[in-house]
Amino acid sequence: MSSGPKMMWWALLAKMGLGYLGNMRSLLKLYENGQINLEPLFTHRMKLAEIEEGYRLFEKREDNVIKIAITI
Repeated sequence: MSSGPKMMWWALLAKMGLGYLGNMRSLLKLYENGQINLEPLFTHRMKLAEIEEGYRLFEKREDNVIKIAITI
């Protein structure tokens, strides 16, 4: 199985729980308009360069992780 960027993106989506991508556009509009606050969903923040550690943390459910926000 390929481990290139495209595969990593889909693995990230699967692991991070974005099950209904068709709803993402609507969700992003609500967020951009300040109608919803997503901050309580994220228990951790990591830089893109730390994504491998994020995967490990999430997979092992360490440090009470629920969702990880990846920043660039």
